[in-house]
Amino acid sequence: MRSRLLAAGDLLATADRLLVLTMLEEQGSVTAARPNQQRQVDRSMADAHTSYAGGVASLAAGDFAEAIRDFRQAWEATQAALSAAAR
Repeated sequence: MRSRLLAAGDLLATADRLLVLTMLEEQGSVTAARPNQQRQVDRSMADAHTSYAGGVASLAAGDFAEAIRDFRQAWEATQAALSAAAR
């Protein structure tokens, strides 16, 4: 039973990693519609990359719950960057 739970955690965390990686690659560098928003956009994208890297490290260490949290934070930071860019 425990091995099934670990396998499920691994699959979920890996799926999250791929979703976030795809989003980060598709967004590349985000340019704000207004130049005064660019600093916020850049900060949010940097946060996204940092959280993604943490998720990759957590996944490699077998800490699937932490990896999922990190990937969620990366997703949210990317969304914040896109929102700031559109303002």
